[in-house]
Amino acid sequence: MTASPARVALLNHAVAVRLCDIPADRIRQYAALCGDGSAEARGDGRTEIEVLVPPDGWLEKLLSPTQGRVILADDVAALFPPRWPDRRPSRNQPEQDRWG
Repeated sequence: MTASPARVALLNHAVAVRLCDIPADRIRQYAALCGDGSAEARGDGRTEIEVLVPPDGWLEKLLSPTQGRVILADDVAALFPPRWPDRRPSRNQPEQDRWG
């Protein structure tokens, strides 16, 4: 059985890893921001994290048929705004070496 490029998304192993790692990182950041777990603390945490996640529909768009192009880990990272406090590269760490 052969899959039509018009019906599948091709991705490599690193993409699957990024699809787990980056959202998990955002969830850990949110948990750290929730402080005492009060509604106010959770709301503040949500406000801070919302700017660090892609807009609705990002996963569907990423995994839509790729017409034979392989989705790469950098394609996943490009969907997520840079996480804080690492928005500015350090002198010892060029910006392209950091992951989103």
